[in-house]
Amino acid sequence: MPQGVAPKIDGTLSSGEWGDPTLILEQEVGGNVVTPPSRVFLRVSGDALYSGFENTVDVAVPLRLGREWGQNDAVEAALKVLDRPGTPTVVLRGFTTGKVVPSSEAGMPESASARLGSAITYAARIVSSSLWTAEMRIPLVALGLEPGKPARLAANFTARKTAGPNWVQWRGTGGSTWLVENAGILSIMP
Repeated sequence: MPQGVAPKIDGTLSSGEWGDPTLILEQEVGGNVVTPPSRVFLRVSGDALYSGFENTVDVAVPLRLGREWGQNDAVEAALKVLDRPGTPTVVLRGFTTGKVVPSSEAGMPESASARLGSAITYAARIVSSSLWTAEMRIPLVALGLEPGKPARLAANFTARKTAGPNWVQWRGTGGSTWLVENAGILSIMP
Protein backbone atom coordinates (compact mmCIF):
# COMPACT_ATOMS: atom_id res chain seq x y z
CA MET A 1 0.00 0.00 0.00
CA PRO A 2 1.41 3.41 -0.92
CA GLN A 3 3.08 5.52 1.77
CA GLY A 4 3.20 9.26 1.51
CA VAL A 5 1.94 12.63 2.57
CA ALA A 6 -1.36 12.65 4.41
CA PRO A 7 -4.32 13.82 2.30
CA LYS A 8 -6.56 16.58 3.60
CA ILE A 9 -9.88 15.00 4.59
CA ASP A 10 -12.31 17.37 2.88
CA GLY A 11 -14.16 15.06 0.47
CA THR A 12 -12.24 16.38 -2.55
CA LEU A 13 -9.97 13.91 -4.33
CA SER A 14 -7.11 15.73 -5.98
CA SER A 15 -4.41 13.93 -7.97
CA GLY A 16 -1.73 15.72 -5.98
CA GLU A 17 -3.03 14.07 -2.81
CA TRP A 18 -3.85 10.58 -4.03
CA GLY A 19 -2.16 9.66 -7.30
CA ASP A 20 -3.49 6.59 -9.10
CA PRO A 21 -6.32 4.45 -7.73
CA THR A 22 -5.27 1.46 -5.63
CA LEU A 23 -8.42 -0.64 -6.05
CA ILE A 24 -11.29 -0.82 -8.53
CA LEU A 25 -14.70 -1.67 -7.08
CA GLU A 26 -16.42 -3.59 -9.88
CA GLN A 27 -17.81 -6.83 -8.46
CA GLU A 28 -21.26 -7.62 -7.17
CA VAL A 29 -21.74 -9.97 -4.22
CA GLY A 30 -21.31 -13.09 -6.38
CA GLY A 31 -18.12 -11.81 -8.02
CA ASN A 32 -19.55 -10.86 -11.40
CA VAL A 33 -18.25 -7.63 -12.94
CA VAL A 34 -20.75 -4.75 -12.93
CA THR A 35 -20.77 -1.13 -14.08
CA PRO A 36 -20.34 1.65 -13.28
CA PRO A 37 -17.31 0.89 -11.10
CA SER A 38 -16.01 2.94 -8.20
CA ARG A 39 -12.36 3.56 -7.44
CA VAL A 40 -10.55 3.52 -4.10
CA PHE A 41 -7.29 5.30 -3.35
CA LEU A 42 -5.33 4.05 -0.34
CA ARG A 43 -2.39 5.54 1.51
CA VAL A 44 -0.65 5.11 4.85
CA SER A 45 0.89 8.24 6.30
CA GLY A 46 2.35 8.51 9.76
CA ASP A 47 -0.15 7.05 12.17
CA ALA A 48 -3.18 6.54 9.91
CA LEU A 49 -4.69 4.66 6.99
CA TYR A 50 -6.34 6.95 4.44
CA SER A 51 -8.92 5.95 1.85
CA GLY A 52 -10.47 8.01 -0.90
CA PHE A 53 -13.56 6.87 -2.82
CA GLU A 54 -14.63 8.01 -6.29
CA ASN A 55 -18.20 6.89 -7.00
CA THR A 56 -19.68 7.14 -10.48
CA VAL A 57 -23.47 6.82 -10.44
CA ASP A 58 -26.38 6.83 -12.90
CA VAL A 59 -27.41 10.45 -13.62
CA ALA A 60 -31.01 9.36 -14.24
CA VAL A 61 -31.51 8.37 -10.59
CA PRO A 62 -30.89 10.97 -7.87
CA LEU A 63 -28.59 10.07 -4.98
CA ARG A 64 -30.31 9.03 -1.78
CA LEU A 65 -28.79 11.25 0.89
CA GLY A 66 -29.74 9.68 4.22
CA ARG A 67 -27.66 7.78 6.78
CA GLU A 68 -29.15 4.29 6.65
CA TRP A 69 -26.97 1.52 5.21
CA GLY A 70 -28.71 -0.29 2.38
CA GLN A 71 -31.22 2.52 1.83
CA ASN A 72 -28.88 5.37 0.89
CA ASP A 73 -25.77 5.92 -1.22
CA ALA A 74 -22.70 5.15 0.86
CA VAL A 75 -19.24 3.59 1.00
CA GLU A 76 -17.87 0.95 3.33
CA ALA A 77 -14.40 -0.01 4.54
CA ALA A 78 -14.25 -3.41 6.25
CA LEU A 79 -10.89 -4.30 7.81
CA LYS A 80 -9.56 -7.08 10.04
CA VAL A 81 -6.01 -7.31 11.40
CA LEU A 82 -4.66 -10.73 10.42
CA ASP A 83 -1.60 -10.65 12.67
CA ARG A 84 -3.70 -10.54 15.86
CA PRO A 85 -6.01 -13.55 16.25
CA GLY A 86 -9.41 -12.77 17.70
CA THR A 87 -9.46 -9.21 16.40
CA PRO A 88 -12.98 -8.27 15.25
CA THR A 89 -13.73 -6.96 11.78
CA VAL A 90 -13.97 -3.17 11.73
CA VAL A 91 -16.85 -1.92 9.55
CA LEU A 92 -17.03 1.80 8.73
CA ARG A 93 -19.82 3.22 6.57
CA GLY A 94 -19.61 6.71 5.14
CA PHE A 95 -22.55 8.53 3.62
CA THR A 96 -23.02 11.34 1.09
CA THR A 97 -24.08 13.53 4.03
CA GLY A 98 -20.50 13.58 5.36
CA LYS A 99 -21.29 11.29 8.29
CA VAL A 100 -19.42 8.06 9.05
CA VAL A 101 -21.13 5.34 11.07
CA PRO A 102 -19.28 2.34 12.52
CA SER A 103 -21.21 -0.91 12.50
CA SER A 104 -21.15 -3.77 15.01
CA GLU A 105 -22.78 -6.04 12.41
CA ALA A 106 -19.56 -8.07 11.94
CA GLY A 107 -19.19 -8.80 15.66
CA MET A 108 -17.41 -5.77 17.08
CA PRO A 109 -18.89 -4.88 20.49
CA GLU A 110 -21.15 -1.82 20.44
CA SER A 111 -18.95 0.10 22.92
CA ALA A 112 -15.79 -0.53 20.86
CA SER A 113 -17.64 0.40 17.69
CA ALA A 114 -18.74 3.73 19.22
CA ARG A 115 -15.15 4.53 20.36
CA LEU A 116 -13.86 3.71 16.90
CA GLY A 117 -16.43 5.99 15.28
CA SER A 118 -15.24 8.94 17.32
CA ALA A 119 -11.65 8.38 16.12
CA ILE A 120 -12.49 8.47 12.39
CA THR A 121 -12.28 11.59 10.24
CA TYR A 122 -14.57 11.52 7.21
CA ALA A 123 -15.85 13.92 4.56
CA ALA A 124 -17.94 13.51 1.40
CA ARG A 125 -18.71 15.76 -1.56
CA ILE A 126 -21.30 15.53 -4.31
CA VAL A 127 -19.30 16.62 -7.36
CA SER A 128 -22.08 16.29 -9.96
CA SER A 129 -25.22 14.29 -10.70
CA SER A 130 -22.95 11.44 -11.86
CA LEU A 131 -20.16 11.56 -9.25
CA TRP A 132 -19.64 11.78 -5.52
CA THR A 133 -16.42 11.41 -3.57
CA ALA A 134 -15.45 10.61 0.01
CA GLU A 135 -12.29 10.54 2.12
CA MET A 136 -11.64 8.69 5.38
CA ARG A 137 -8.82 8.75 7.93
CA ILE A 138 -8.53 5.75 10.25
CA PRO A 139 -5.91 5.95 13.02
CA LEU A 140 -3.77 2.81 12.99
CA VAL A 141 -4.06 2.46 16.77
CA ALA A 142 -7.85 2.36 16.40
CA LEU A 143 -7.34 -0.82 14.36
CA GLY A 144 -4.98 -2.23 16.98
CA LEU A 145 -1.87 -1.55 14.89
CA GLU A 146 1.41 0.08 15.86
CA PRO A 147 2.47 2.92 13.53
CA GLY A 148 5.70 2.18 11.68
CA LYS A 149 5.29 -1.61 11.96
CA PRO A 150 4.32 -3.94 9.11
CA ALA A 151 0.82 -5.39 9.20
CA ARG A 152 -1.60 -7.40 7.11
CA LEU A 153 -5.31 -6.64 6.91
CA ALA A 154 -8.09 -8.75 5.44
CA ALA A 155 -10.18 -6.10 3.70
CA ASN A 156 -13.07 -5.28 1.45
CA PHE A 157 -14.32 -1.95 0.17
CA THR A 158 -17.87 -1.39 -1.07
CA ALA A 159 -19.93 1.34 -2.69
CA ARG A 160 -23.68 1.17 -2.08
CA LYS A 161 -25.35 2.61 -5.18
CA THR A 162 -29.09 3.06 -4.90
CA ALA A 163 -29.34 3.59 -8.67
CA GLY A 164 -27.77 0.15 -9.20
CA PRO A 165 -25.93 -2.04 -9.29
CA ASN A 166 -26.69 -2.04 -5.59
CA TRP A 167 -23.46 -3.37 -4.06
CA VAL A 168 -20.23 -2.70 -5.93
CA GLN A 169 -17.27 -4.29 -4.14
CA TRP A 170 -13.54 -4.80 -4.49
CA ARG A 171 -14.14 -8.54 -4.20
CA GLY A 172 -17.54 -10.19 -4.18
CA THR A 173 -17.77 -12.05 -0.87
CA GLY A 174 -20.68 -14.36 -1.63
CA GLY A 175 -22.52 -12.79 1.31
CA SER A 176 -22.26 -9.71 3.49
CA THR A 177 -19.93 -7.00 2.22
CA TRP A 178 -17.85 -7.22 5.42
CA LEU A 179 -16.90 -10.90 5.02
CA VAL A 180 -13.27 -9.85 4.55
CA GLU A 181 -11.99 -13.42 4.73
CA ASN A 182 -13.63 -13.88 1.29
CA ALA A 183 -12.18 -10.66 -0.14
CA GLY A 184 -8.55 -9.55 -0.23
CA ILE A 185 -5.45 -8.73 1.80
CA LEU A 186 -3.73 -5.36 2.20
CA SER A 187 -0.12 -5.16 3.38
CA ILE A 188 1.16 -2.17 5.31
CA MET A 189 4.93 -1.81 5.05
CA PRO A 190 6.93 0.80 6.99
